[in-house]
Amino acid sequence: MKKRKEVGKVKSTLKTKTIIILILGTVFAFPILINANFSYFVGYNYENLEGDTESKLKRAGYWNLTGSPIFIDDFNPNYNWSKTATNNDWCSGSGTWSDPYIIENVTVDGVYNVSGIYIKNSNVYFKIKNCTLINIEKDPNYGLAAHSGIRLEYVNNGRLIDNNCSFNDGRGFFLVHCNNITISGNTANYNTRQGMLLQYNDDNNINNNSVKFNGWDAIFIYQSYYNNFSGNNAWNSQHGITVQFSDSNIISDNIFNNNNRYSNGYGIYFMEGSQFNNISGNIISEHTSIGIYIGASSDQNNLFFDNYLKNNGLNAQDNGQFNYWDNGSLGNYWNDYDGIDANGDGIGDTPYNISGSASSKDNFPIWWDAPVISINSPSQNDVYGDNAPTFNITINDASPINSSWYTIDGGITNYTFSGLTGFVNQTAWDNKGTEIMTLRFYANDSLGYVGFKDVVIWKDLIAPNITIIAPTPNQVCGIAAPSFNLTIDEPNLQEKRYSLNGRPNITFTTETQFSQSEWDNFGNETVVITFYAIDKAGNVNSSQVVVIKDPIAPEIIIYGLSDNSKYGENPPYVRINVIEENAISDIWYTVSGSTWRKCSYYYGVFPQQLNERAWERAPEGEVTITFYAEDETGNIGTKNVTVIKELPPLTWYDPNTWTLENLLSFLIPILVIGLPMLAVFGIIYLIFYLRDH
Repeated sequence: MKKRKEVGKVKSTLKTKTIIILILGTVFAFPILINANFSYFVGYNYENLEGDTESKLKRAGYWNLTGSPIFIDDFNPNYNWSKTATNNDWCSGSGTWSDPYIIENVTVDGVYNVSGIYIKNSNVYFKIKNCTLINIEKDPNYGLAAHSGIRLEYVNNGRLIDNNCSFNDGRGFFLVHCNNITISGNTANYNTRQGMLLQYNDDNNINNNSVKFNGWDAIFIYQSYYNNFSGNNAWNSQHGITVQFSDSNIISDNIFNNNNRYSNGYGIYFMEGSQFNNISGNIISEHTSIGIYIGASSDQNNLFFDNYLKNNGLNAQDNGQFNYWDNGSLGNYWNDYDGIDANGDGIGDTPYNISGSASSKDNFPIWWDAPVISINSPSQNDVYGDNAPTFNITINDASPINSSWYTIDGGITNYTFSGLTGFVNQTAWDNKGTEIMTLRFYANDSLGYVGFKDVVIWKDLIAPNITIIAPTPNQVCGIAAPSFNLTIDEPNLQEKRYSLNGRPNITFTTETQFSQSEWDNFGNETVVITFYAIDKAGNVNSSQVVVIKDPIAPEIIIYGLSDNSKYGENPPYVRINVIEENAISDIWYTVSGSTWRKCSYYYGVFPQQLNERAWERAPEGEVTITFYAEDETGNIGTKNVTVIKELPPLTWYDPNTWTLENLLSFLIPILVIGLPMLAVFGIIYLIFYLRDH
C-alpha cells in the first residue's frame, strides 16, 4: 500500500450572501374596459379631485421621516393641526375649505408598533397627498390591533390622494368613525391584513385605488353606511370586498380579480346583516371559489345589476333574502349562461338561476355579443426574462373587427396591433421589474362591442438563490456516494443540476443522493460539487462545495508481536500504528476470532497488554489476534498475527495454580485410581481381620 502523509481536517465557513431586491412603486391603474357605445358593459366615471390648493407641491419624497411617525390629535394642544403646521415644513394650511391643512410628499419607511400617519378627533379640512407609508411593523404580542400606513379615528373632511401604503405589518388604510373622507388614487398592496378597513363610517368616497396582494381582504367595510366604492382595482387578496352590517352603500365599476389567497376567496362577500346596497358595473373574475357570495339570511334587499362575472368556480351564491339580481330591465353578464338571445336585444330570453337557498334569479341576463378572444400564447403564468414575449391570439366574432390592442399596465398605455401575432412592446417591457403582470388583449368589432381576454405572466430578472446544507465543506466521504440537501429560493424554478469536478451536468428532481456511477469516477482526491438552478426565464445561478473522497482503508502496523511467537499464561504486550489521512473513528481487536470479545481500544492507548480474560479463554496452540481500524467514512483496515499459547505443566503444591479447573484436573485422576485401590486394601484387611477373630 502506498504510504500517505497524515493530513488535518480543513475547516472553512461557507458564507451565503442573500440579495433581496425590493421594488416599491406606486401603480395607478385605471383600465378602459369597454367602448362607451356598449351600455351593458362597465366603465369608470372619473372626476377631477384636485383643487387650486395644489400649487405648492414639492417633488415626491421630498420629506424623509423614516422611522418617525406623524401623530395629530386635534383635541390635544401639543399635537393639534395648528401646532403641527407651525412646527413642520411638511405641513401647511389653515384648515378651511379654501385653505386646508396639507401633508404632502412625506416618506415614513419603517416604524414600530404605531401607524405611519395617525390622525384623530379632527373636523377641519385637510389633505394628505403623495405620501409613502411603508414597512410599518407591529408588536407580535399586540394581538389584532395591528397598525396601518394611514389611520383616521373620529375624523371628518379629509382627502387622501395618491398615497402609497404598502408592505405594512397590518393594514394599508384604517378609518374608524369617519365622515366625508375621500380616498382616491392610492396604492395599498402587500399588507399582511386588509388593504383598507372602514368601521363605523358614513358618507365617504373610496375610488380609483389599487388594492392588491393583501393577506386579508382588499377592502373590508363594517357598520358603515352611504359610502361610495368605485373604480377600485382589488386583486389577489383573501376577498375583494367584504360587507358586514353595512347598509345603503354603492359598490360600482370596480375590478375584483383572482382573490384566492386562501383558496376560498370571494370577489364580493356579504358576510351578514347588510341591506339596501347597490352593486353595479363591477368585473368579478378568476375566483376559484365564488364570485359574489351572500352568506346570511340577514343580508336583504341588495341590488346587483350590470356586473360582469366570468371564470369563477361559481359565479354567485345567494343565501340571503329578497335580494335582486336585475333592476327590472337589465341584469348581469354570466359567462356560464346557457340561454339564447333570439331577438338580438342583448338580453337572454330565459332567466339565469342563482345558486343558494334564496333560489334567486337574474330575469334579464346580459347577452354579450362582443368578440371572443382566445390566447394561444403566452400561457397562464408563463415566465420571461429581459426579452419581451411574443403573442399569438385568435379572435372570433360575427362582425368585422375594427381594432385590437393590448396593455400590460392596467390600461394606462394601450398598444394597438394588426393581425393575430406579434411582440409585446420592448420599451414597455423594459420599464417593468421583476413582477407578476396581466397581459390583456382587446378587440373592438364594427358594432362597437369590445371583448377582452387576460393572461397572467411573470417577468423574472432575479436568478435563483441556492443554499447548500449538505454535504458540508471539506466533508470526508467514502466509497458510497454521499447524500445532499439544499434549498433553492425561486418561485419559477425550471431545472436543477449538479456536476462533479466539472464533468457533464446531471439533472435531478427530488433525488437526495449523488449518482453512484458518477461518484465511482473519482479516487482518493478532493471533489468539487457544483449545483445549478435555472428558472423559467433562463436566469441561472450556481453554488459549490468541496468534499474529500477517501476510498482507502486504514493501514495497520503491529509492533511487539510476530507470527509463531510463544506466550504462556500471561497475555502478550502489543503496540500498533495506524496510517490514515483522515480521522479514525474506532480501533479494536479480537482473539481467536472471538468477536463476542470485541473491545474498543482507541488509538493512542497502545502499547498495552492484551485483555487477560480474552487470552485466558483462548485455547492452547495457535492463537490468531486480529486488529481492526475504521476511518470516519467507514473504511475498515485489518491486520492479524498468529502466536503460540503454551502453558506450563500443573504443580499441585503451588497454591497460585489452585483454581477450580486446576484442582479438578489434579484430583480427578487421584480419585479415579485411588478409590478402587483403597477399596481393595479395605477388603483384604477385612478378610484377615475376620480370619483372626
